[in-house]
Amino acid sequence: MKIAITGANSGVGTILLRHLVSRAGIEVVACVRSARAAAALPACSRISARTIDYENHEGLAAALSGSGCVVHLAGILFESPTSTYQKANVDATRAIVGACRNAGIPRVVLVSVLRADADSTNRYWSSKGRAERLVAESGLAAAIIRTPILLGPGMAGARAIVRAATQPTVTLLGGGRHSIRPLDVDDLSRAILHCCEMTDTRAAVYELVGPEPTAYRDVIARTAALMGHQVSVRSLPV
Repeated sequence: MKIAITGANSGVGTILLRHLVSRAGIEVVACVRSARAAAALPACSRISARTIDYENHEGLAAALSGSGCVVHLAGILFESPTSTYQKANVDATRAIVGACRNAGIPRVVLVSVLRADADSTNRYWSSKGRAERLVAESGLAAAIIRTPILLGPGMAGARAIVRAATQPTVTLLGGGRHSIRPLDVDDLSRAILHCCEMTDTRAAVYELVGPEPTAYRDVIARTAALMGHQVSVRSLPV
């Protein structure tokens, strides 16, 4: 089986690559945006690096050609002067869907986020919801995986927790009393691989969360305890 991954150099992409190459019989097309990112990918005979441009539709289809499934990880959490939610989260997904159709790729797996909603007033959640809609209405066999905060090496959510846990005092919105269900990035990788291997021809949405609901402040406190100290939590009104 050949699986193409966009955003292969991301935190999730790097760990997913490790899971995929540990399985016999899987070849990976690792898609990134620059030659520098391609050079930083793991050296493995079953990983083929491709530099892609989402605006070059013919080139994108050619890069993905021959794959049985595309895992679309690429996207942004924060906008910048050079990248917007529309461009990175919506337009890139539209380009992937079109490339899959043009290259005859039957299946796509989109990694999204909990609370994604095209009608949300939150611009990030709205962009992810619109990306989901493009995939769901594409006519392709598809799996959309909505994720919570991810824990593991290189994960932004994990870095934020560790950064807060290292402080003697941290100020959180609402005192950090909101409940979260953190997900281990290795579990996400296993779920992605399972979705790649599915034969269901429908478009399905899966909300994948960790097994334990926990207050955000408690996650920080437990992390601090593992590091051998305590952290005091102050509340900032929402």
